[in-house]
Parts: sequence; structure tokens; C-alpha cells
Amino acid sequence: MNTIELRDAIKILGLPDTTCFESFEQLLQVLTDYMVLEIPTSITNVVVGNTQPGDTQRDAVWFRMSNGGQFIGIYLYSEGTWTQFFPVPGQVYKIAGGDSRDVPRGFILASNSSNLTAAEKAKLEEEWLFDPTNVYYTIFHVVPSPT
Repeated sequence: MNTIELRDAIKILGLPDTTCFESFEQLLQVLTDYMVLEIPTSITNVVVGNTQPGDTQRDAVWFRMSNGGQFIGIYLYSEGTWTQFFPVPGQVYKIAGGDSRDVPRGFILASNSSNLTAAEKAKLEEEWLFDPTNVYYTIFHVVPSPT
């Protein structure tokens, strides 16, 4: 299988110098709030922003952001419209080995989704598994947060 690797420095932006962490896991969880990836200006087919790219940029990949700077999704221009292809709208993701009290940022528990029927939620929840103390789920489903 052929793969393409893009190597570049990931930068940390705004992490206070005096920040202390009680565990390596805690450090990893907070890094996503401060990590940034710079796209070199030599790459001209990537658009990052909150406004739809213009007609001359239809061959680009659009990293759509909210007005507040939050990542919404990755879009491609296809069949006359900008289509989100990540995260896949309506997609349900299964988390194994996680903590249902702390779902990944940008997602909500599938049981809280307004886009799933009660029957769909019940079917998914049949697969959910409590931790040994019966406090939270370690296997559960999430969906992208509404934008």
C-alpha cells in the first residue's frame, strides 16, 4: 500500500509557560487546544476560513471554520456545491476504551443527538459497555456536534 506522509512542525500556540500537568494523559488532552499546523504559502490548493471559497478556488480543499475560529469540517467542491466529507455528516462513530463522560471535542454522545430516532439510539446503546464500577461507558457511540 502506498502512503503519503506530510512532515512539518506542529506548533504550540498560547500554552502558558507555568502550566503544570498531573499526568501525561492530561498533557495530551490539553495539547489539542493549543496545537496549530501551519500550511505553507507554497500550497495553493487549500483554503482555511469561514467564508465559502470563490469560483476560482473550486479545485481547492476548504477547511471550514466557524466565525469564532472553531473547526467545522473539510469540504470539496463537487457536482456544483461544496460538500463536507469530514467529519461525515450523519456518521456515527464507535469509541472503545474511552470515557462517556468526556467525549472527544467536536462530538456528542449519540444518545443526545436530535438527528437519530429513539429506535436508532436504543439499538446503538445495546452495544455500550459500562466500566467495572458501572459509572460511565467505556464503549459508546458519538456523532459530530451540531454546528
